[in-house]
Amino acid sequence: VGNMGYLRLSQAVVLDAHGRTQASVRVQGEELVPVPAPEVERLRPLATAVLADARGETTVQTFVARDGSLDLVAVAAIRDPAHANQAPSGALLMVRHLDETEIQRLSDALMVPVRLSFDLRAHAAEDSHLIALDDERDELHAVVRDHLGRPEAELVLTLDRELQHVGQALSLTGMALAALAGLL
Repeated sequence: VGNMGYLRLSQAVVLDAHGRTQASVRVQGEELVPVPAPEVERLRPLATAVLADARGETTVQTFVARDGSLDLVAVAAIRDPAHANQAPSGALLMVRHLDETEIQRLSDALMVPVRLSFDLRAHAAEDSHLIALDDERDELHAVVRDHLGRPEAELVLTLDRELQHVGQALSLTGMALAALAGLL
């Protein structure tokens, strides 16, 4: 669980050159258990391009929504570093579930409330849009797309308008001070 936890990976799957599962592991509480076969089958198509690259240079990084949650998935070729530009001998699929803990980490880093929305009906064609919640707050909706450009979810940030006004005032003050310093 140590390395999986350190890397914040939820699961990993190793495929051979023909796409057959060689090993799989997922974190379940404090234990490592095999990834269920239906889950491997759901992820396997993401490795197709990686395994088909005769030079072994293709990688895939994508988002996959399922059952009201979002996964960040990365697929990399397994190859012998001594033989560059050689077909991969397999692929490694790595998954990070963007669960409540991960979303809270993002919220802490951005210093604004963040949530995921899977209601994409009205805004899937737009990359982002702003919705006024009330006199004090806006919601910024940013569409999260997969590697093919299809919408998977929306990242919703709640923005405090007062902070926006303070930021604008500080920016104007900074510009005025810079102009004044240039005159002196």
